[in-house]
Amino acid sequence: MSVFTVSKKLPSMDSYTVADQSGAVVFGAKHHLGLGKEHWDITDAQGSKVATLVHERAHMHATFIISGEGLIDATLTKTNYMPISEKWTLGGGAGQAILTGDLADYQWSLTMPDGTLTATFVRKMVSLHRQYTVTVDDDPRVAVAIAIALDADQEEHK
Repeated sequence: MSVFTVSKKLPSMDSYTVADQSGAVVFGAKHHLGLGKEHWDITDAQGSKVATLVHERAHMHATFIISGEGLIDATLTKTNYMPISEKWTLGGGAGQAILTGDLADYQWSLTMPDGTLTATFVRKMVSLHRQYTVTVDDDPRVAVAIAIALDADQEEHK
């Protein structure tokens, strides 16, 4: 499993940097506003776009579209938001993965349709700005996009 830290860039407060365990920046995510939706272009360390996260605001439940070269387009949708827990679905490809979170502890787990745990997300409680530790088993682009979506959704409800 690989471990990454997703954190907001302080000057922009809407864009993010992603560092690996050694502290090297491996991805960036630049925020773009739009009418009815907003998006983040996720780039690698050289600045090449590797994925896009789109927040579609015209839905009753928080909805994000994750896409990128070599990725199957996936839709992340919040399906349940209770005071201490929440549930999201990640649809696309070979079924529907489930993202469950415990809002009291700021932890989420992504489970694939076959029951395999593929990623975890933990919000750091002590930092100058919000940071998430992401542990992922596979391609990190989807997990990074999910962490940004979780943060954007949290920020929207403040």
